[in-house]
Amino acid sequence: MRINFAWLLGRKLEDAARQDFTWWFVFPDGSSITTDAFWRLVTPLGIEASASDEGQTFGLSAPFDSIARVLEATGERKIIDVHLAERTSDLVLVFEGGVRIDFLNLSSGYESWRAKHGLQEIICMGGGRLSVRSNEKQG
Repeated sequence: MRINFAWLLGRKLEDAARQDFTWWFVFPDGSSITTDAFWRLVTPLGIEASASDEGQTFGLSAPFDSIARVLEATGERKIIDVHLAERTSDLVLVFEGGVRIDFLNLSSGYESWRAKHGLQEIICMGGGRLSVRSNEKQG
């Protein structure tokens, strides 16, 4: 199945948030990627933040804030490429300046991430399968 992620190109990340185990990455038009699974922020310096880092102290004066790191690193940068890994369906958003966010699928059974744009929702299923749904109301 070929999935079109062209709607992400040229967009900036507007906001990111976390509630319990769910993370939201939101774009200016309300489109979003949500995940209850692992994600990481990679810059030219290496891994800068991840879901696993949130709230850790790492010897810092305050708990680590993954959301602040993501928003700082992506800032005004636009998405210039989107990769979907064959077999695993790991989703990689590549921003200007060598910054990327990787949404990782590490399960053979659980859903990993969901991308919502307009009426369409793309769900990364266990084992790397994808499901595409349209949320149009049937009349």
